[in-house]
Amino acid sequence: MGSLRHYFATQSDLLVFTARALVDPQLRAIRDEAHDRLRDGCRDLVRRLLPGHTDHDIQRETDRLHALVDGLAVHAATRPDHGTPHRMRTVITLHLDELQHATRS
Repeated sequence: MGSLRHYFATQSDLLVFTARALVDPQLRAIRDEAHDRLRDGCRDLVRRLLPGHTDHDIQRETDRLHALVDGLAVHAATRPDHGTPHRMRTVITLHLDELQHATRS
């Protein structure tokens, strides 16, 4: 899976895909695969940032990071003037820095 801009020419195309995936089993499978890959990537990153932490900690931080990234993607799709790539990188970097810093305390 790559960047959304490689798959959808416009935000409208993404929103149409999302709506159709609710009723089309083939599109739902694609949507679910993308969701699972994003979650797996979040989990892998959290595991690298939190070595030695419990499965509960990893799961909780994976949930948080996945929700953050997913929410930022929605913001970028629906309000690209606010959900700029720079803003998204800044928010994610801050979150990861705080997560990593909290584990050293």
